[in-house]
Amino acid sequence: MTVGGRVGGGRRTVAVLFGGENSAATVLGDTWERGATTGWTAQVPASAPSPRMHHAMAYQGNLGKTVLFGGAKGGTLYNETWVWNGKSWGQSQPLNAPPPRKQHALVHHAALGKLLLFGGFGAIAQADEADFDVLQKNGQILLS
Repeated sequence: MTVGGRVGGGRRTVAVLFGGENSAATVLGDTWERGATTGWTAQVPASAPSPRMHHAMAYQGNLGKTVLFGGAKGGTLYNETWVWNGKSWGQSQPLNAPPPRKQHALVHHAALGKLLLFGGFGAIAQADEADFDVLQKNGQILLS
């Protein structure tokens, strides 16, 4: 069973899977897509997040991109934000990124045009919530 991130919907009619842990307890850093009429297809982007598990992913419909936040590998927690545009991963540096965590929830709030993050585990259990503009800084989209 994998504990990676998977998301689908919106303008792109595919589900996206990144990373996780396989049955041999290896933490993965691969990207896969599955279309409505096709099977899972491995993607080979030039750059990607480091291997991780327990991260969260959401499709940010107003921008047509899939966003990955956080996760862990071993004792390392991440607060990195990565964006998948269907061909490549790019790292985003949001102004108000939440602290590092794993096993959290991430959803796109269409009315706000923002991602909402809740809970998870950081240095301690997180019962907080945050909203953040992953792709925008001063009104400009940072990743295309």
